[in-house]
Amino acid sequence: MLLKPKDKPRRTAKPKTKEKEIQSLVESYLKANHIKYTRFPDSLYRYIFGIGGVPVHIKAQLAEYMRGVPDLIIYIPSKIYNYTLLLELKTESGKLSQGQKNWGKGLNVLVAHSFEEAKEEIERFIEYVNWEMNP
Repeated sequence: MLLKPKDKPRRTAKPKTKEKEIQSLVESYLKANHIKYTRFPDSLYRYIFGIGGVPVHIKAQLAEYMRGVPDLIIYIPSKIYNYTLLLELKTESGKLSQGQKNWGKGLNVLVAHSFEEAKEEIERFIEYVNWEMNP
């Protein structure tokens, strides 16, 4: 069945900013402000799962434990505990994968759809930690 122009499903617009660009901006912001963070680069996953020398059981374990880990794990140390922000970065139209939903069950994983949103969440996190540490 042919669709008439008005019946054609709408295409979603391509995101203006790619997720990789948002990630780069956020990491630059964190570095400039001396904020500690961890990330697992996509290139690491591609390397591990792409080469033939890694045993299948290791790949399976990594897939089980690492699938869905947030893009950035941001830390602020204190005398007793570390405060941690789990931040997932997406484009304006990006959605969480099932692995990300499963990994984040029971945790507060914040999702930012732009650099501005990510920066706002990081600043709110820092403000909260400062309030907790200096009531």
